[in-house]
Amino acid sequence: MSDLGLGVGVAAFLWNLLAAAIILAVGYVVITLIRSAVGRGLAKSKLDSTMHPFILKSVSIFLWVIVLVMVLQRMGVNTASVIAVLGAAGVAIGLALQGALSNVAGGILILLNKPFKNGDEIEVTGAANATGIVDKIDIMGTKLHTHDNKIVTVPNGSITSSVILNYTESGLRRIEHQFAVSGASDIDKVKEAILSAIQADPIFVSEPAPVIGASGNAEGAIIFDTKAWVKTGDYYASGYRLREGVAKAFGEAGISAPSIPVNVKNV
Repeated sequence: MSDLGLGVGVAAFLWNLLAAAIILAVGYVVITLIRSAVGRGLAKSKLDSTMHPFILKSVSIFLWVIVLVMVLQRMGVNTASVIAVLGAAGVAIGLALQGALSNVAGGILILLNKPFKNGDEIEVTGAANATGIVDKIDIMGTKLHTHDNKIVTVPNGSITSSVILNYTESGLRRIEHQFAVSGASDIDKVKEAILSAIQADPIFVSEPAPVIGASGNAEGAIIFDTKAWVKTGDYYASGYRLREGVAKAFGEAGISAPSIPVNVKNV
């Protein structure tokens, strides 16, 4: 009788083991099909492609958890206690990885709200205090390169909790500079020379119009503020072009520099 009971028990165990293997096999096929369908849907959607791997991985993990719970239940394991353990472990892991989860949430917000994209030059204020051109937006962090080719990785949590300045999105940037001339110079003549230098150089756009005006006096000098607009990609070269062009225009117009050197501002 005991041998019969043992045989029945072994047969039941083997049957449950076979059923669990079938559940795993069917689960693998179903998960593969669902991943494929979700992948096709994401490819047709307008959702940023950077989010696709994260979504597919999340779907896979969720579905595999369901399959494993079904397998354990088939093997006679108390799944209620397993789910409770998994829940407690999830809470513990969540508390331990608060910073990482903040970065993941920040990455999702960046990809959904799109405050910037690859190729944009941005400045992140606050604790991050980073400026550069966006190379890659990942779930955990955003990678930038500076103009001297340093690679900077900023945690997404820091980005979403800071003010973001996007220098590229509008397409235009304003270059500002001050020029000092002799105090005896004709104001209208100086303004005309600066304007002619700007208008002669195609790097500067005509709209918005440049702004030129005398902003103050220094010892033996008049200070002129100059503001001109350029396309974003020309911003860093435009400062040199403006100073060189104005220097030539001053020379042609006979406008002299002040007798005493004056510090001028370049923004």
